[in-house]
Amino acid sequence: RILEYTSRTTGWKKNLRLTMPIRKSSLNDTKGQMVCKTVVLPVKTKIRGPAPSCPSETVDIVDEAIKYFRCNVLHKTFPQPGPADLTLCYLTIYIGEILRFLKSVQTKVEAKKKDYSTFS
Repeated sequence: RILEYTSRTTGWKKNLRLTMPIRKSSLNDTKGQMVCKTVVLPVKTKIRGPAPSCPSETVDIVDEAIKYFRCNVLHKTFPQPGPADLTLCYLTIYIGEILRFLKSVQTKVEAKKKDYSTFS
């Protein structure tokens, strides 16, 4: 649906889209270890861990979560047709929690001094 309204200050007519599409993960076809209905996907890293590493040129699940954060954070429900979509949903929630944690910080130095133990 598109809503049309007239601005009070300029008098211009504007069209607003009322619904924003949910962005789904492009990594649903990626094979990996299943954990709690999610999948352990490749991540761009040089540190060894449970997730396999992927080349720096490819898009990983963290890049997708950051890219689609604004679109996906506005929805109350999030359908998960694949395991990577549930991982994307969890990362979107995690990014939102980090932003709420850091909203009182004024500088980058203060942010580095903050205690991140609540996220571990």
